[in-house]
Order: sequence, then C-alpha cells, then structure tokens
Amino acid sequence: MLPSTQYWRLSERQVLNPNCDDEALLLLTLHSIGPRPIWRAGDVIEIQPHHPENVIDNWLDENELNGETLLTYQGHQQSLKAWLADRELSKINVGTKLSVVSPEDLLDKLPYLHKRSYSVASVSENGQLQLVVRLFKKDDQSLGLASGFLGQYCKIGQLVQGQIKSINHHHHIQQTQPIILIGAGSGLAGLKAQIAARNWAKQHGQQNIGDTWLIFGERHSAAELPINRLLQDLKEQGITKLSHAFSRDEQYPKYVQHILISEQATLQQWLENGAAIYVCGCLSGMGQSVHQTLIDMLGEATVESLQQQQRYIRDVY
Repeated sequence: MLPSTQYWRLSERQVLNPNCDDEALLLLTLHSIGPRPIWRAGDVIEIQPHHPENVIDNWLDENELNGETLLTYQGHQQSLKAWLADRELSKINVGTKLSVVSPEDLLDKLPYLHKRSYSVASVSENGQLQLVVRLFKKDDQSLGLASGFLGQYCKIGQLVQGQIKSINHHHHIQQTQPIILIGAGSGLAGLKAQIAARNWAKQHGQQNIGDTWLIFGERHSAAELPINRLLQDLKEQGITKLSHAFSRDEQYPKYVQHILISEQATLQQWLENGAAIYVCGCLSGMGQSVHQTLIDMLGEATVESLQQQQRYIRDVY
C-alpha cells in the first residue's frame, strides 16, 4: 500500500549565517497537518518542490495558455497555474487554446518534479519537524529548485508536501553507546536529530545515556552568528565535547578532518570505549575527506570492521 500524502505547514525560517557572503544556511520549522507521522533520528523527508511563480508565468506565456483557467483533474479542481507548480515544464505542442487538449492529457504530458530528500533535524517527540537547508545558487545566480522553494519561494504559513522515509540502517546506534557526530554545513540536521533523540530519552528517564562528541564545520567563527549560538545551545543541552572547524577563520582556518587528526588519541580512546561514528553532510568534500582521514588514521581494516559492526554510519548526500 502506498503511503498517504503528508502535508506540513512552514511555520518558521531562520537564517543561521546572516550578513555572510555565502549561500544562506537555513533552519526551517514545519508542523504536520493532521496526525503527526513518526520519525527517528537518521530518517529523511522527501520534499515535493515547486517552481517560483515567474517560471510558471513564463511557461504559460510561451505556450499561450491562461493560468487562471480552472481544471478538474483526478477529482480536484484548481487553476492551471496551481496544477503546474510541481510539474516538469517542458515544451509541448498543445496549440494556442486550452480547449484543444483535455486537462488529463495536458497534465499527463507533464510529470511531477523529482522529489528531494533532506535529513531530519528533530525527532517526532519534539512535536515539530526541523530541517537545515543550504540555499544553493547556480552559476547564473538562480536558486536550486528545492532549496529555493524551501528557502525563499515558500511563504511562512504555506503548505509543503513531504513524505517521511525511514532509513533503517541509520537506527542501529544505541542511546547508551557513546557517539561521535561529524558533519558540516547542512549536515548539522542529522547530527542535531541524534542529539535531540538522546536528550528526549534522558528527559524521560532512560538511564546511562552515552557521551556525545560533536565535531562540526562551518565557514565563519563569529560568536554572534545564529549558527554558532545554536552550537553553544546544543553544548549546554548535554553534549560531552564540542569541537569546531571554521574554514574561513582568519587565524586558524580548518576543516573537520583536521580536528580528527589533531584529536587522534581522543578519537581512538572513544572508539575503544565502544563509541559509534555518525557522519552527516555533503559526500563530495567533507564526506570523502572524513572517510579517507579515518582510513589513514585507523587503517582500512578497522574502518571496514566499524562499518560491519554498524558503528560507522554515513548519512551523506
């Protein structure tokens, strides 16, 4: 049976790196419409992106179609412009009048936009879904389809279609087990969810919650930035050890793999105590560099053994 469609209301959007000459890093908060789905740290949500209005308007003009025309399709009625919001807008020959093609034929010619997956940054027990999204800019300065929708085109209060997807192989780390969380940028989402899960368990009476070491990389070290205040808030919530890496720090620029190298003895001690490693973020760059650094430090056999024991989990994209 296919899962039912889930809708979420975007209730808050916070820029975590304002006034930085960077792509914006955003913390989004959404609330479920209807019964709240259950999800766990390590899960993802598949978001259905929408085009910005100007893209739809241009397509309508090119095809000489009236976007305000009401169409009934699969039992639902809305304007043609609304139907087109989440469709691939390829060039089609429908003539100069909408009447020459049925609504079904028109929409059947236009497949849905591909969904984009985002790591969740909260657990369902918190009562809200959080995401951390980097507002991607293309070479021509236009925005990425999904990040542009979530980060700019979607208005506060608007509904977003998103399906929770359980990633079972991300669920094997026990709360009593020490954990080393490694990530950068929007990878904070998966790390933040792991911390939230442990905090919730601790608050609800679970004993012997394992230690948490957060190793996180961003670009700027200014303490007043919301991203760095958020990291301090996470530390105050019970993180055992917090290590920063700022790639554009004027005095000591570094990446997360440099922390691993400088803290090799500590890393090995945590692993000897049974710690798991959870990496979240971009595969190219951070994900590959961290993986190679672990191999260089621990040996390929040890890294493979950690993976087989499900003590090295990579949530990379």
